[in-house]
Amino acid sequence: MTLLHDPKHRGLVCLEEPENGVHHSRLKAMIRRLRELVSDPFSEEIDEQEPLSQMLLNSHSPVVLSELQQGEIMFADILTVVDPETHQRSRKTRIRPVRAQDQGELKSDVDSESMSTFEVNRYLSSVSPEY
Repeated sequence: MTLLHDPKHRGLVCLEEPENGVHHSRLKAMIRRLRELVSDPFSEEIDEQEPLSQMLLNSHSPVVLSELQQGEIMFADILTVVDPETHQRSRKTRIRPVRAQDQGELKSDVDSESMSTFEVNRYLSSVSPEY
């Protein structure tokens, strides 16, 4: 929260697991406050003299995810990949944006370059809605 009170801070803010040490009932309010730190590049009220600022968060918290908006989210998960020739298994991290609209949930998302809202909602359902 110190960053919110530093009027000269601009640039990039990186936060790893902002939910650590914060009671889950306060996470949504904290994310809203952190959003005040960043610039909206699509806003008509951008001050040309003020440098833009952005924030990168990484989190395992469904509460943090639920407070973010589509277009702000990149979802990381781990896949096990099997080489068809050697049958050797390896794990890789896949980072995908969340699709603005689902384009048919019948196809497999294993090879998808984006994450469906169905997958996001399944993840969010792991937390109680009162948080």
